[in-house]
Order: sequence, then structure tokens, then C-alpha cells
Amino acid sequence: MLPVHAGLTNWCIRVMAFGCVVGCVHAQASEDSLRSTDDLPGKALFASHCASCHERDVSGAPITSLLGQMSPTAIYNVLTKGAMQAQASRLSDQERRQIIRYLTGQEPAEMQRPGRMCERPSSWMDDVTAAVASTWGIDAENTRSISAERAGLTAQDLRRLQLRWVFVFPDSMGVRSQPTIVGSALFVGSQSGGVYAMDAHSGCVHWIFHAAGEIRGSLVYGRLLESGASRVPALFFGDGFANVYAVEAATGSLMWKVKVDDHPAARIVGTPVLFRNRLYVPVGSWGEEQAAASADYLCCTFRGSLVALDRATGDTVWKRYTIPTPAAARAGSTKTQLGPSGASIWSTPTLDERRNLIYFGTGDNFSDPPDGNSDAIFAIDASTGDVRWTRQVTPNDAYNDGCDRGEHLPTCPTQPGPDIDFTAPPILLRGINEKDMLMAGQKSGDVYALDPDTGSLLWHTRLSHDANPWSGGVWFGMSAQHAKLFVPAATMLVPTAPAPPAKSFEDSFLGSPVNGLYALDVSDGHLMWSTPAGEHCKKPICASVMMAPIAIPGAILAASLDGYVHAFDEQTGKSLWSFNAAQKLKSLNGEVARGGMIMGAGAIMVANGTVYVTSSSLKDSSVLLALSKAN
Repeated sequence: MLPVHAGLTNWCIRVMAFGCVVGCVHAQASEDSLRSTDDLPGKALFASHCASCHERDVSGAPITSLLGQMSPTAIYNVLTKGAMQAQASRLSDQERRQIIRYLTGQEPAEMQRPGRMCERPSSWMDDVTAAVASTWGIDAENTRSISAERAGLTAQDLRRLQLRWVFVFPDSMGVRSQPTIVGSALFVGSQSGGVYAMDAHSGCVHWIFHAAGEIRGSLVYGRLLESGASRVPALFFGDGFANVYAVEAATGSLMWKVKVDDHPAARIVGTPVLFRNRLYVPVGSWGEEQAAASADYLCCTFRGSLVALDRATGDTVWKRYTIPTPAAARAGSTKTQLGPSGASIWSTPTLDERRNLIYFGTGDNFSDPPDGNSDAIFAIDASTGDVRWTRQVTPNDAYNDGCDRGEHLPTCPTQPGPDIDFTAPPILLRGINEKDMLMAGQKSGDVYALDPDTGSLLWHTRLSHDANPWSGGVWFGMSAQHAKLFVPAATMLVPTAPAPPAKSFEDSFLGSPVNGLYALDVSDGHLMWSTPAGEHCKKPICASVMMAPIAIPGAILAASLDGYVHAFDEQTGKSLWSFNAAQKLKSLNGEVARGGMIMGAGAIMVANGTVYVTSSSLKDSSVLLALSKAN
């Protein structure tokens, strides 16, 4: 099993868009100073003290490649005062640090950055006000469109925005959780597993909850019925080890915690959906794809799933795997490999309350044989978990990190596919040409409109004419407003191309006229306008938009990978405003940090007159910025 920094050039570029960008960049620096992973004393320590569980498919033990995606200090905290304290008790502090160095390529911080704590009143939270957004996609249909009343901003207000405060996340170099706003309260997760309850106006922290793993999705706000008739405001979320939590919104106290999948590579990336008395949780994995970069790994057994939990208790109501049957040995194969596998759910499901359906997209297969459930859109009955229909758009897409750059290991499928998953959630639009339509954007740069009743294709638009299957890719989400679909695009290197690997994060992006933001007419998919994001520079990274845009009245907010936040006119695509987050910033506690790259599903949120932006320097910090109107 490879630690994060081992074999970096084999898999780093293809997975950085899913979330290990920061780990990859730091790992590159580590490789420059290390001759081999065999030189690390932590390798032998891990083998003797940890590998018996983390490399032996022990139920509940995270796979090694997932451990390597944790922040170093988060692992250190688990070993010294968390769930693994007893197991690590025989190790010296130096030995613990050597293991962490082996896993992540970095040392744990000697001291975490403190946040500025609020002078907490006895009742700081308004438990009557509703959340600005019901889920990650703002509404159940995942349109990512915010009304003027809830946004508190229109296009005309953008040039009046000023930076109000900066929060530096402790021990997190790549934060992707979109803030949830409820009145004057702000809730956000982090790479280290920390959940922060903050004052949305001042940025001070009311409480911190520590989850076991990284939190990528939004924190869903709802209520739980306790004894009597009281309904307690609660937050629901999942972590990087497939745990789901319910905590009290006012105090951060744990109400329940469940593990929804025992596969050692399982994790939750998307945001759960709360509907009536159930919580619907998407489950994915990229740990097993990475593990396949080791020739002796038995690949692969993970299957994506959607899990329905009881809202009050966390008990499982039903679980629907994307691949119906468990992986089995391949008939006639000369290699001991298992399949089919994969078809992860990477993003937030879309709720159709009228039809009682839940829609989601899936990723590629990890191993042979490829089946009909990868690179597909599913419609699931919300009550029973039964599959109403599926629509596969790219057959035979089986791929893992044993296939990279032509050096096919025994773990690689016989005919590796292009790895063009659905990583953006579908968007449900109502009343278009007197009917509903389901929009889906693929990592290949293709956009599809489907009939939500049957899954039949209504129209299809490809953003790029380039043969590169990752040209103009749609990665983390789209938005829709006033019969327009807003689609971000970023072109990356093809992982199997016979070319030298990228030496840096910036070099992994290709200069392409496709990069930028698009507006499509939702009735037929024709292009209404397109615009490059990075007019301030000529580098490919400046024009690449690898995040989920968000719409307010009159404008679309999107960010380019170089750290600029942009606002575009909804009608024309004209640039209205921009802000550079890639600069030195003074935080609330007086510390100077630096913003940088903006990417992912949760990069921008707008609420009550404020734009919230998460940004990472790729070196030592991630920040949350709040920009609001000048008086």
C-alpha cells in the first residue's frame, strides 16, 4: 500500500481534482528531498504497529491511502488523544511523528493556530430563523440560485464589497466545506475534521466539534425531536471515513454518530439530503483507486451507495448499492482480481419531492468487468430505495491508478477507460417548455438534459471539440437561473497520455479556449455566452474554473484556480467585479496568512449581504473570507 507521497507521479494529477491537491503539492516537495520511501523510519514503524489493520481489510479500519489524505496534525491528535490513543501508547512521540511523516510527507504542527473565541452569551443562536440554504445546492433541486431576499445582494451591490474578516482554519491546507448560514450563525467543516460554529458577522468562534475525518460537504441544518414536543436545532454531516453525525447546532454536542459503510476505503464527499424523517447519504471512495497503484493490491471490491438513515436515531432504513452484486473473481483472468467495482457517488443527491425521487451521478468502475452502472445518472425511489431508472452515458469506463501513463500494473483493467465520472450533482429544472428537465454535467465537458420520468435524453452539448476526454471538464457543480444553465470548465492533462508528468499543480492544466464559464439555454442546450475567467493573466490556471458557481439576482459568481473570485453578468457574461484572494491576509487573531487556490464544491456562499469564500495557499493555510457591502 502506497503512502500519499510514494508514486506521486503515477496518480497525483488525476485525483487532485477530487481533493488531494494540497497533499499532492506538498508531496512533490517531499519527494525532492527524499531518495525513497524506504529511507523513512516511519515505514517500518507503520508496518509493525499499524499495517495489520490498515492494510488487511479489517472492518472499520481506514485504508492507508485514506490516512494519507488526512492533515498531519489530525492524525497526531487521533494517536495522542483520540480513537487510536491506546494502540499508539507504546510508541514514543518521535515514533508517532515518523509514522505521520511516512503517511503524509509532512510533520504535524507543533502548535495549532487558535481561533478568536466569542464572548459567548447564554443563548447566542436564533433557533427560529431558517437556514439560507436547505442543502449544498441552495434548494432541493440543486440549482445553486439564491433569491435577493436571502442573498442580501444583487449585481449592483458587488462593487461595494469589502473584506470584513479572515478566519484561518487550524491544521487545514485544503478546505472544501461550503458554509451553512442560519441567521447570524455560520457553520463550516474542515480538512482536519473540525466543525466550527461561528458568528457570521464577526467571524468569532462559538464552539468546535472534532469529527474523525475530513468534512467535504456542507452541514445540513434541521431539527430533531427530543423528549416531549421540543425540536432541537441540529446539524447533519458526513466525514472522510464514512461516518455520519448529528450534533446540536447551539452547543456542538453529539446527538448520534453512525458508520454507513465498513469498506476500508469508503468515505462521504457530497452533502447528505434531509427529507421528512430521513437523511440520504451518498457514499464514495477514491482510496481504493489509489491503492491499486500497488501491484499486489487485490483490486477492487468497493461499491458506491446511497444510504437512507432515520433522522432521529441514525438507524439505517435502507441502503442501495450502485452495483447490485458484490465483486467476484473474474472468470478466465490470469490475475487474481475482483469486479465489478466502483461507481462511487461523489456529490450531493438531488431531491424531486413531487415524484418522490432522488437523483445522483456515479463515477467510473475501478476494475473489470465494466458494467452499466458507472458514469451514469440514477433515479431512486426515496421511500424504498428501488431504482426507477438509470442512464449510462459512457460505457466501458473502468480505470484505477494501476493504469497511469501506460505503465499498466496487474491491477489495471484490460481496456482502461478515460475516467470521466459524474462529479457534479444533477440539477432539476421545472416547467421548461412545459416539462421538467434534469441537467447533468460530466468530467468530459459534456452536458446532458434528461427526462426525469424516464432518463431519456432530451439534448446533449459538448463544450469542447478537443479530443482530450478531459477538455473543458465539469468538475464540482453547475448552477441555473432564469432558464440558463451556468457551466464551469477546466481542462487537465489526460492521465494516460505518453508525456512526462506535471511537475507542479499549475502545470497540470492545459491552456484551452474552452476554459472559463458558459451559459447554455436550458430548453435546447445551445450556447448563449461564454467568457474566460482569467483576463488578468495568460496562464491556463487563471482561466480554469474548477468549482461550483453560484447565482444571485443579475450575476453569477465563480472563481478561477489562481485565487480570483469573479462576478459575471447573467445576461451577457460581462465581467462585473473580481477579488484577489491569493494575497497576504490578516486574520481575526492577528496572524498573517495567505489565500490562494479556489476550487471545489464549497468555494463560495452568499447570505445576508455577505460573500463567503474559502481559499488555500497550497503551502501552509486555508482561509475563510467574508466580504460585505460598505456602508
